[in-house]
Amino acid sequence: MNKRIIIIFALFSVVHIGNSQNVPNNFVVDLKNMPTPNVAEFNKYSKTSVSFFSGIPQIEVPIYNIALDYINIPITLANSPTGFKPEVHPSWVGIGWNLNAGGVITREVKFVRDEQQSLNDYFEVYGGIGFYLCHNILNEDTWAEVKDIESYPSLYPGYRYDMLDKSPDIFSFNFLGYSGKFFLNHEGVWKVQCDHPLKITFDDNDMSLNSEIATGTLLTFFKFTIVDEKGIQYIFGGENAVEFSSPMIPPGYSYKNGWTSTSWHLREIITPKGERVYFKYERGPYQSSFTFIDKPTSVIARNNVWAGEESHNYIYTGRFAADGVTNEYVNCITGSITSPVYLKEIECPSLNLKIQLTTSKSNELSYFETTYTDFYLNHPLSPGPIPYSFLGFDAALNIPYFQRNPDDKGKINPSVFKERFIWLKLDNISFFYSGVKSKDVTLHFRENPKYRLRLDSLSFSYPPQSKEEVYSFEYHPSLDYMNRKEFEYLSEYSDHWGFSNLKFLWDMNVSSAKAPIQERAKFGMLSKIKYPLGGYTIFVYENHDYNYIVKYENTFNPALEYISDSFGKPVLAGGLRIKRILNVDNLGHYDVVDYEYKLPNSSLSSGIVYSTGLYSLGDNSALFDNGNHIKYSHVAEKYEDGSFKCHVFSTERAIVRLGKTSTGILDDSPLRGTIWEGYIPYSIRSHERGKLLDEYYCNPDGRIVKSKHIFYSNLKMDASNFVRTIDPYYNKRFMLYNIAKSTQYGERAVCYYLYTYYCKPTSIYEVTYTKDSNLFFGYDADLSSSQALVSEQTFEYDDYGQIFKAAIKNSSGQSLGNVVKYAYSNVNPSALLKDMVNRNMLSFPIEEKSYLNNLFQKGISYTYSYFGSAIVLNSLKDIHKDNSEVLRYSDKYGVGNNLIERTL
Repeated sequence: MNKRIIIIFALFSVVHIGNSQNVPNNFVVDLKNMPTPNVAEFNKYSKTSVSFFSGIPQIEVPIYNIALDYINIPITLANSPTGFKPEVHPSWVGIGWNLNAGGVITREVKFVRDEQQSLNDYFEVYGGIGFYLCHNILNEDTWAEVKDIESYPSLYPGYRYDMLDKSPDIFSFNFLGYSGKFFLNHEGVWKVQCDHPLKITFDDNDMSLNSEIATGTLLTFFKFTIVDEKGIQYIFGGENAVEFSSPMIPPGYSYKNGWTSTSWHLREIITPKGERVYFKYERGPYQSSFTFIDKPTSVIARNNVWAGEESHNYIYTGRFAADGVTNEYVNCITGSITSPVYLKEIECPSLNLKIQLTTSKSNELSYFETTYTDFYLNHPLSPGPIPYSFLGFDAALNIPYFQRNPDDKGKINPSVFKERFIWLKLDNISFFYSGVKSKDVTLHFRENPKYRLRLDSLSFSYPPQSKEEVYSFEYHPSLDYMNRKEFEYLSEYSDHWGFSNLKFLWDMNVSSAKAPIQERAKFGMLSKIKYPLGGYTIFVYENHDYNYIVKYENTFNPALEYISDSFGKPVLAGGLRIKRILNVDNLGHYDVVDYEYKLPNSSLSSGIVYSTGLYSLGDNSALFDNGNHIKYSHVAEKYEDGSFKCHVFSTERAIVRLGKTSTGILDDSPLRGTIWEGYIPYSIRSHERGKLLDEYYCNPDGRIVKSKHIFYSNLKMDASNFVRTIDPYYNKRFMLYNIAKSTQYGERAVCYYLYTYYCKPTSIYEVTYTKDSNLFFGYDADLSSSQALVSEQTFEYDDYGQIFKAAIKNSSGQSLGNVVKYAYSNVNPSALLKDMVNRNMLSFPIEEKSYLNNLFQKGISYTYSYFGSAIVLNSLKDIHKDNSEVLRYSDKYGVGNNLIERTL
């Protein structure tokens, strides 16, 4: 069997640094919110939309699919060739690859952890300072008004106003086709930003001590449950399914209080009929991470600007000196420790299926011992000899790897730091039915301590047969022979977005250290796949470019502005987009598709970026990327015969569609704030961007053959879906090192919203043009033309964002309609229907009716009943024109809530 790689564009989104690896002086800012490499790679599929919108194809090797009545659970090996980032460690399946098997929730901490109890994280009688514990501080009509930051609110008498967390953490999820975010609002309700009506279940019983990790004793979010619209429960976190991170040097070297829970892995799925799928994890050895922070010409601190020097709009978000000057904290290395977990087994009892995953230590490029010692010795807050307390936690405690590998455990001692940190790789996936092995998937790597981990091939075997199916992979080398060597970690500045740019740290006089460079980001990116029975696919990439920039600095009114390089051409950006995909089968037949990212009838790039040169010194990431540091409003697929298909997406750019101007989607200004020298937080509308607006199918001369046009509306755009937040970096907690200045800085707080309303398609026009049509691409479609045959679809939604009325009007004027009722649609629902709503079984219809020109034609009635604790479909009836009902079938269920009999 010759399985082909699935390549998808989702539309609805020799210089050597030396073995010492010395790093520049002035280290600072330890990271506490760093994801592990596996999670970081997984997040590419949620934070970076894998679509034409971002120019990045999703490349997947299908491994297996667990098929249940209510859900399919695919297991795939996926590659996302965004570009080479030299400081991002490869995942357990190699650089650029990720194993999609389940899902994950990750967190961005704002101010302090939502569950944090006090500034030193000891138990407090007043409840706590984290937003989960003090959200009521924003539960008043005057929440956005200026407050006396030195006052003690009556609800929290033990804390000053500036000590309390007023910014909910941002939780992002990505699992089995669902992606989005959720936040806690001022009423203590979890609100979800997603196109689906998902429900978050969490209470105090889902809190726990993080005692699984070395010396960890903090109270933390331990488990979340997400329920989809079918009532399927997805349980994240729990035993050995939570990942943590800590600064390399936590305050007072208290590693007990330094850990932050950052990721919760999918641990269990429960379907409405009670079928369960278990995902079992094992805690792996600790990992370390370092990132270089470039020294700008000037720094904008939030309460001070260096006078007399050119500003490059860099932002510092860490500690401030007493006078607000940050010069000793600029050129630095950040460091963090992460506690990863690895998927070990998937079990589905109803299918008698077990899937086992085997790992081992990866012999790949890593940090040198001097990286750790230099980090401490050059840290401005840690002068003097290295104390015993530096990294002084038990790195082998509760880590099964060290129980299986006592020799590696023996290498851990207080005076050696490198041996505490180990990266594992995935070696094998074995499938067992009723205890008998039926399939093996083996991963083959290039392993060498001088190189990053790279997946060279993937083999499938089916015992007892010995024959293997092998997929092999090739990767882009680099610029030329002399630059094919892999440089160590902490050797490059990297560009504005963290991609490799051949600007090296040892050259302190380098100019334009953060500028992107053509081609370099291709290093290590997947370039070719060879298939088991012959044939191959070649991927050709190019750098991003853009002609438009969203300006946010020093203004409450962001705007889209034109920009070009010194030659009037598009500006080069970091990272990669797909340029060409060539497929060749085992007979030598081929097809090729080219991709172009230009505005219609123009040489201008359709690329849009946010302001460059703005960074968080916490992780050196560019601000404002909202998941995509660049996005494209127009992308064309070009075929061999000259025909092409163009996709148009919603962005900040205004466009004309069907005679109407669609305004660009710019973020909303904050409710209150003070314009200062740098970044101002906005109410972000990124979930409205990246929507497919138009598709044009054109023949080789550019004549439009057919087109599709989709119009969207925002639903439930009201206060119930506005999550209140006050930007933490403007709080006195961060500003106050000089008591006398507290008032002027406290008034700079910025108040804004996190949005959770729906953005849904409300009408779709499909236009087919006659052969004598003279409408060319780049000109607006004319629906009134006799050369156009038009069909229109319209949709109406309820408060859950579900379609309850849909209609299609064809070119002959006939209208076909459909009306749906759900469990919550009845005015006086039964107890069972109420229970369905409580279980979030929202998408199951109880009635569907079809209409022709508004005249009822036929319908279906659905009846549900309890079977044990499960709610199942009991019968289905056809509704005739006279509203009489005739039973189509009824069902009976047996053990395991499985269907055993259907009566017709």
